[in-house]
Amino acid sequence: MTRRPLSHPAPLYRGLGFILLLLLLVAGCAKDVGPGPQPGPSPGLIPPVGGAAHSLEEAQKLFNAAGGLDQPALDVPAASLEQYKQVVDTVEKKVLGQVTKPLEVNAYALLAFSQWRLRAYAKAMEAGAQGRQIYETEQISTNLRDYGMCLMVGGLCLASQTYQEYKTLPGPPTQDQAQSLTGRLQQAMQAIDSVNSKLDRREEITVYANQWQLALVDAAVRIWTSGLPREVWQPEVCRWLGRAEPVLAKFPDTAYPRQSLTLTYKNKFERLKKAECQGP
Repeated sequence: MTRRPLSHPAPLYRGLGFILLLLLLVAGCAKDVGPGPQPGPSPGLIPPVGGAAHSLEEAQKLFNAAGGLDQPALDVPAASLEQYKQVVDTVEKKVLGQVTKPLEVNAYALLAFSQWRLRAYAKAMEAGAQGRQIYETEQISTNLRDYGMCLMVGGLCLASQTYQEYKTLPGPPTQDQAQSLTGRLQQAMQAIDSVNSKLDRREEITVYANQWQLALVDAAVRIWTSGLPREVWQPEVCRWLGRAEPVLAKFPDTAYPRQSLTLTYKNKFERLKKAECQGP
């Protein structure tokens, strides 16, 4: 059985534009994705003069380069893996504890996402927790993007772990396996949704988090429909389509980045709901 990656919505860092194509291809949304804004220190941050600030800038460049090579495939290319490792090494040895607290949150965001891509999930979640703690303890009001990344990385890790398990199945999932896999995707959604309780829905990172939730709804639908009888998957799919509705309500009323991606999911879910969940 050929496995396809779960869908990723569009990113904020330029490098993530390539990383997150992994999920978009499956949803048929890859045409809506392009590189995001050129990354750099979060808005409102003025890097201090010194070696640590330069090292953080280099880590960001390495992260972008890794994302540029991280093409839609089942596994991260060796060149990207090496660059993610360099990000981790640079941040841990040359940045943490040597920059201002807001910049340290920036560093932890890069560290957490790099470790996520390296499948060092426990370390990624720890880095995200450290970034969140600093942000909240210091009552930082800048770099909302990095704070959001630290908030959601645990959910990303859980989604990736679930995908890895799905990929190793010898054939279509059984009903119990589908229930277990999609149950964990629901937990991942809940973790990612924590961004909504902390940040304004108009923030790019909040939009990103909500598009991720739609991607996981799509992934769950595909797991249920990948070989089970219709009488088994139909009620589960309808439940999952219902979970998309409150997520769709969280997007801004005004224009926002990658809005076409949200509309692609919305239209896809509405067509499926009309076909399968409206009754006779």
